Amino acid sequence: MARPKSTGLTYFPFDVDFIQDIKIRKLIKYQRGKSISVYALLLCLIYKNGYYMLWDEELPFILSEQTGFEEAYIREVIKCCLSLGLFSKDLYDKFHILTSRGIQERYLEAIKNMKRKSVISEYSLISSEETMVTSEETQVNSGKTAQKKKKGNKKENSLSGGKEEFPPPEVFEKTLQECHAELSGNESWMETVSMNIRNSGHKDFTPSMFLDYLGRFFRKLQNEGETHKSPKDAMAHFARWLNIELQKQKTYGTANRSNYTSKQEANAYALERLQQHKLDLEAGLADQVERPF
Repeated sequence: MARPKSTGLTYFPFDVDFIQDIKIRKLIKYQRGKSISVYALLLCLIYKNGYYMLWDEELPFILSEQTGFEEAYIREVIKCCLSLGLFSKDLYDKFHILTSRGIQERYLEAIKNMKRKSVISEYSLISSEETMVTSEETQVNSGKTAQKKKKGNKKENSLSGGKEEFPPPEVFEKTLQECHAELSGNESWMETVSMNIRNSGHKDFTPSMFLDYLGRFFRKLQNEGETHKSPKDAMAHFARWLNIELQKQKTYGTANRSNYTSKQEANAYALERLQQHKLDLEAGLADQVERPF
């Protein structure tokens, strides 16, 4: 029985002017020189698999273990790569896939040089005519490919296709205090989230309740040991957390003591609040219950 053919590569082309690529220069500027180690390791993992890899929650740990960098920093580098176009943000948002047109083009070029048969059938960012590669095509088209390159298709030498854009400032980490202040002042975002919450069945959800939950959310982050977070990540994280918290209250009872119908329920609520206050005391946050930052 023949062994299944591997779609991965044992090596991949690495441009000598790699460091001059505008996107790489921006990555270094925004996330410092060590971000190149993270990006290069991601490329190795992608090409070992083929031309893409699936993001999962274990990936930051794996990269952290292999580079020695913090998981939070790994996440920020990946976000910056997505914002800069080093990975396709569209495929990441839809399928949690890390790839790019440049990665796929270099993958096909490597397959041609190895005279292997391969096809990009999933998550393709290049035209269908370019995806199928056979050994016969390699022999016939090798001269044409060289000529095409000579004519100056600079996109193949770039690490990724697409327009060059500076990432928006909200993708970069800030201290929890700065992040909390920014989100508290973002009225359009607050109103959008509040409207969605009211439309989901919580008709009495008010702006003051929103700010109270936002404060609790940042206290939770601080209690968990986080010190920095990007506003963009915090907004998405808070929206998910808020929905979960409100669903818990819908299932087990509201957070307002006056709505409890029995003494036993009221006592349970009081105990819960005392336990939360104890946690706040231990974290040195007791004097910040109303205004955490």
